[in-house]
Amino acid sequence: MKKHILSLALGSLLVSTLSAEDDGFYMSAGYQIGEAAQMVTNTKGIQELSDNYENLSKLLTRYSTLNTLIQLSADPSAINTARENLGASAKN
Repeated sequence: MKKHILSLALGSLLVSTLSAEDDGFYMSAGYQIGEAAQMVTNTKGIQELSDNYENLSKLLTRYSTLNTLIQLSADPSAINTARENLGASAKN
């Protein structure tokens, strides 16, 4: 009788251990799936942020170019140089 109770106790302990491992495996797999989904979401956010920075960089470059052209247009010597260059190229 004691052998039967002992084997029953060991059997139930083994089954509970296996169930715990199964639950742990599924929890672990669930966490990994959740982490992968979060990484995809983060990747999308990072890509959008990168695109926004690229657009900002292009706008700043355009602004800088426009600012330089405005400064040159206010400089009389730059205007005279441009007129001379145009006149010289028209003669050629």
